[in-house]
Amino acid sequence: MSDAADTSPKLPDDIGTLKAIIGLQNLEIERLKEQLRLAAHKRFGTSSEKAGPDQLGLFNEAETLVGASDAEAAPDDTITIPEHKRVPRRTEWVSSGVQSGRRAA
Repeated sequence: MSDAADTSPKLPDDIGTLKAIIGLQNLEIERLKEQLRLAAHKRFGTSSEKAGPDQLGLFNEAETLVGASDAEAAPDDTITIPEHKRVPRRTEWVSSGVQSGRRAA
């Protein structure tokens, strides 16, 4: 236990100096707490990329252009695509002797 006492810094005996050291340590603790709070807010807080009122109409230009061209297009310009027909799964191995979840050897 005397080893721990030997490695600790030598503190002054003056009470005023000790209070000053404690005050500086308290300031350092508060500064570190603030840094931790800011880092946590930066990592987990709300995003800084918020849309402002002037940014709300940025992407409406494409919708406006599409809306204008839809109004000009005639209803006879529709294209009909035939439906896709699904191919049934291959069930050959089921009929070749699979019983109760095991394959035939």
